[in-house]
Amino acid sequence: MDYVYTYYSYYRKLPALDDRGVIYPTQLYELVYSSTVALCVHPDQDNLGGLKHRITSGEWLIGEMTSTKISTETYIWLWRSVVACVKYKKVEFLYSLWESNTRHFTYKLSTIYPEYNDEGVITNQSVIDSRDKERESFLEFHYVLGGLLIKEREFECLNRFFHFTQSTPAEYPLLPSIMDQVFEWYVRFNDPYDINLRSFEYRYYFPDSHSIDAKEYVTKEVRRYIVLLYLRQFTIGGGYGKRPTEKPDFPNSQAGKHDWGKALEQFEFQLLEMKSDKELLEKFNLLHLFVE
Repeated sequence: MDYVYTYYSYYRKLPALDDRGVIYPTQLYELVYSSTVALCVHPDQDNLGGLKHRITSGEWLIGEMTSTKISTETYIWLWRSVVACVKYKKVEFLYSLWESNTRHFTYKLSTIYPEYNDEGVITNQSVIDSRDKERESFLEFHYVLGGLLIKEREFECLNRFFHFTQSTPAEYPLLPSIMDQVFEWYVRFNDPYDINLRSFEYRYYFPDSHSIDAKEYVTKEVRRYIVLLYLRQFTIGGGYGKRPTEKPDFPNSQAGKHDWGKALEQFEFQLLEMKSDKELLEKFNLLHLFVE
């Protein structure tokens, strides 16, 4: 079935007409989604070989080793496949997606560093800004995935994500490494007016979130996932720079302080809620953090 992959590859190789990223014909999106549903309904198809991995890993839509920009449309259709896996209780199919996306983020969405001219002026700022935005969108997808899995109490799947690494010493690119990242994402998902959350409910939905408060319903679970990531910081080793549990740098502006203050109130409430969830704490080996 490699010839199927070539159809998707063809569109990724076309010259970009604008900055929206690669947008495939609807039929190609539907093929991935319907194939995912078919695998969920009939999972024991051993004759599929590598085709099952192609479908569940997102490689048809994202590519294996390509740096083409992922469009909003592609994220929407990837998310539909994620929801199908959760709906049909086949979250093990998401392992391939997490592993493949870890590689993609590491090698194809790596940080772009400044280049300077003789006057000390950055010459590639627009490229840097574009890449940073792509990285944020990519991480956002995985934070929402975490929110969906914690809502569905798919703790084993999350635990596998938490321990998946492709490097020595261990690194987890799709997870925070320092507290700054934990709280920056929490604040972002706590602010309903954040520009990044516009039309959020159309990109990401939960199976039972079709209501007027869908955005708050989803972002609340994402914040709960981030609280879990906060607790995870106390269980991981540090690399260079800040320690995993080192206090984050708070914003200097009044607006920033206000946003963080409101977010921290919600954070403390959700942390207390999680403290009472003994099953969750036990599954993630976090009970010792609350020994009095």
